[in-house]
Amino acid sequence: MTLIVHHSPVEGSNDADEHYVNLLTAMHQIPKRIVLLIVGGFNAHLVAPYSYHQRTNKNGKIVSDLVSEAGLVVTNTHFQNKSGKLCTFISDMCGTKKTS
Repeated sequence: MTLIVHHSPVEGSNDADEHYVNLLTAMHQIPKRIVLLIVGGFNAHLVAPYSYHQRTNKNGKIVSDLVSEAGLVVTNTHFQNKSGKLCTFISDMCGTKKTS
């Protein structure tokens, strides 16, 4: 088993694309027979059956493409939480809810 602990650049960062290219390169170095887990903060909004977000942001689009290309699954979008547990952070800058 290989575990990659990952923390993405914030939404709107100029180096996000390069960052994900580097992650994909690292992923391709793992043999297919090895179980791969990638955990961490992706700073991504994904639209899924059990997600809070109504639209996907730029990081979410990059993550979605990466997951599709690599044949991975975003597991936290497969579990239903109570509506009060979908948001874990409220931004000080604009008062909008964010997930951790």
